[in-house]
Amino acid sequence: MVTIESDLKDWSEKVLEVPNPHLNGMPACPYARKAWMDNKVKVIETPDVLLSALLNRHLIGEYDLIIVASFTMPDNETMQLTIEQYNELAAYEDLHFMLFHPEYGADEAELDFLYDHNWQSSLDKEYCMVFIQSLSQVDDASKQLEKKGYYSTFPADEYQNLVLDRRNRRHGDETSCYEEKSPSKDDAWWQSDCPA
Repeated sequence: MVTIESDLKDWSEKVLEVPNPHLNGMPACPYARKAWMDNKVKVIETPDVLLSALLNRHLIGEYDLIIVASFTMPDNETMQLTIEQYNELAAYEDLHFMLFHPEYGADEAELDFLYDHNWQSSLDKEYCMVFIQSLSQVDDASKQLEKKGYYSTFPADEYQNLVLDRRNRRHGDETSCYEEKSPSKDDAWWQSDCPA
């Protein structure tokens, strides 16, 4: 039986882990293969993707990547706005949320080179996902990829949205992206508003 998790593993193996000529010969996700092999990816299938993403954020540390997925999808705009809010607040806990929605237009963002493949999902229904990672880990990884020319074909506005905005959230108002901000656990934005 095909599950979202098995579909994601197939997508990872056939798309994300394959060298991409548009990314200086690097795979779309250079870290995916090792994360799967080391059992550092947790896939959670749920009817409420946004709430489940929030409630399962604490698994980061035990896993490098949490993927919360659902066949029940909020509309793309609602997901985008919610994930933006999560990211603004979650930076203080060193978390980063990223959404994947079937209505997101990669061609409109001029990122179609990331989707230039023949892979087809084995599932009949589309699903949306929220990826949760450590903000500092994903930012450090993006700095390494940047040095290798990974982002050289990204349009400037997408590079700003995907990389620099995330980096700025990590470092707050500091001028240097190499200075760390150390939030207090007392500043956890969800402690009073959300159940653990």
